[in-house]
Amino acid sequence: RVRIGHQQITEVPISHFSDSSKIQNTILLGEHVKDAEIALLMAQYYSSQNRFAGIPIRSEPRCGAGSNLTAHYKQLCDDGERFSVAIVDSDRKCPKGALGSTAKAILHAQAARDNPPMLEVLILDCHEMENALPDAFYEEAFSTSVDHRDCAELLKRLSGAGEFEVRLHVDIKRG
Repeated sequence: RVRIGHQQITEVPISHFSDSSKIQNTILLGEHVKDAEIALLMAQYYSSQNRFAGIPIRSEPRCGAGSNLTAHYKQLCDDGERFSVAIVDSDRKCPKGALGSTAKAILHAQAARDNPPMLEVLILDCHEMENALPDAFYEEAFSTSVDHRDCAELLKRLSGAGEFEVRLHVDIKRG
C-alpha cells in the first residue's frame, strides 16, 4: 500500500483476480445499510459531475449493525477476498473532539490486523452520515413535517451563517 496525498494505491498481483469471486462489486460496509447506500449515491453523483462520468461505480452496500461494525469488519479481514470500504460515523461533537466508540474500535481492529490491503476504513469528517446530507435534502424531506420543519430550518440557517463546523457536528438525530 502506498498513500500519495489523499489517494491510496494498493498493488495486487493479476493472479489474484483469476478467481472471479474476487472481482465482485466492492463491499460498502456502513453502520447501517442506509449509510452505505448514501455513500454510494454520493460517489456516483461526484463521478457524474467530474471527469469520471464514464466510469461506473458499483458496490454492494452492507449493514454493519451499528456497534457490531467492528465484528463485520474483522470478518471481511479474515475473508480478505474482496475490496471493501468501511464507512464509520466519527460521532465527534466538534471538529477536534474525541472519536466515538465505534470509530475507535474499528481503528484499533485495523491496526491490529496491520492495515489489510483489501480494506479501507473511512471515518467521516462529520458527526454522522446525516450531517453530510445537503440542506436541500432536509428542506424537501421535512417540508410537510411539523415536528421536523424547525430542524431543517436550523440546518439551513447554520449553513447560511457560514457555521459549517457546527452544521457538520450537530447531533441531528437528537435534535
